[in-house]
Amino acid sequence: MTQTQRKYLNLLIKIAIVALAMWFVVTKVNNQKNLIEFEHLIHQIDPLTIRLILFAVVLLMFMNWFLEVIKWRFLSRRIEKLSIWKATKSVFCGLTWAIFTPNRIGEYGGRVMVLKPENRATGAVAMGVGLFAQLVLTSVFGSLSIAWFITTFIDTPSSVDFGIWIIAVIYALAFVILYFKCFLG
Repeated sequence: MTQTQRKYLNLLIKIAIVALAMWFVVTKVNNQKNLIEFEHLIHQIDPLTIRLILFAVVLLMFMNWFLEVIKWRFLSRRIEKLSIWKATKSVFCGLTWAIFTPNRIGEYGGRVMVLKPENRATGAVAMGVGLFAQLVLTSVFGSLSIAWFITTFIDTPSSVDFGIWIIAVIYALAFVILYFKCFLG
């Protein structure tokens, strides 16, 4: 296969992936049974409020993608130096593959596709470490948030509140210690 043929085949594959992703999203949105109820609900809300909320959602979505790019650059810095553009391509490639695979497993393959072939296995391990770190943070802040919610909004005796906080802090510390022992210890 010549270089030109490989280039066109690569372009065709990329177009096919984008078309499949768009088809997937459109069919998921159009096949919702509560779409009429949602439309009725939207008509009851002030249009300015809807625009502000949509603006906030789009802004937070771009911020999330930007943070993912920065995180991926940080995780892969010892494996391969990635430019912002290459890291962005890598993140979006992973997100696209994640749509079609169960449990977002395609995100691993998609992100490491941009890396050099000899660095892909190490890149997948680095991504796993990053995902575990994200799980740790979610668990730590989730347990502390649940403890705060229960002790603030549910009427319980102070001894129960104290016990809930103790359990939440022990749970959070266990996750943090597990992470540092496994990956840094």
